[in-house]
Amino acid sequence: MTATPLTRLCLLALPLAALGCSDPEGRYDEFVERADFAGAAPLPEGGCPTPEADEVDGQFLLALSTTVSPKKPVLLLLDVTAEQLSAGKVKVSIGGTALNAADRKTPVGDPIPPASFEVEGGLFKVDLEAFPVTGDANPILPGVQMVAEVSLEGRACSAKTTDDPDATFDFLCGNMDGNALEPAMIALAGSRFAASRVVSDETLTNPVINCDMENADPLP
Repeated sequence: MTATPLTRLCLLALPLAALGCSDPEGRYDEFVERADFAGAAPLPEGGCPTPEADEVDGQFLLALSTTVSPKKPVLLLLDVTAEQLSAGKVKVSIGGTALNAADRKTPVGDPIPPASFEVEGGLFKVDLEAFPVTGDANPILPGVQMVAEVSLEGRACSAKTTDDPDATFDFLCGNMDGNALEPAMIALAGSRFAASRVVSDETLTNPVINCDMENADPLP
């Protein structure tokens, strides 16, 4: 299975002066001390049938659920396409934009750089190129700049069955590893992610955040 270089995920905030925040690192350290560092559940062993390319195309919500605050994920709205490489092997390409943490529906900031990865035997690993996410998309400490290096590894299983040969693939999930680099060094081992096909506004406002099908905290 092919993997690209390690991701640097930049969560860029609004100007700190606008927030009256003179000590973002201090705020972040205090937050980390209170955070719930819930670990990720192990992925099921073994693979599964890989989705065919014609199952995959569409729009997905990617929820990045960090160990720092698992129930407050960073959300990315992705456009996803796939190319059939061989039987049981597809190349998936993604690109998209972060969503405003206040409503989970409004795209904010510049588009993320496109990325691609291969899925074989239902398994994949992907590291994304560095990209910025504006402070509006930071649900943990709005307005505080965070920089992290992350890698996503998980399962993407075909939804087609004998009884439903036309079913479309609508969910993938797994574990996220790496480190938060700014404003403080925090290990992200044990973080989790999930990507759900967007079928309604509820997909966006009540996002699934992991393989256990848990949801994010409700919006205020």
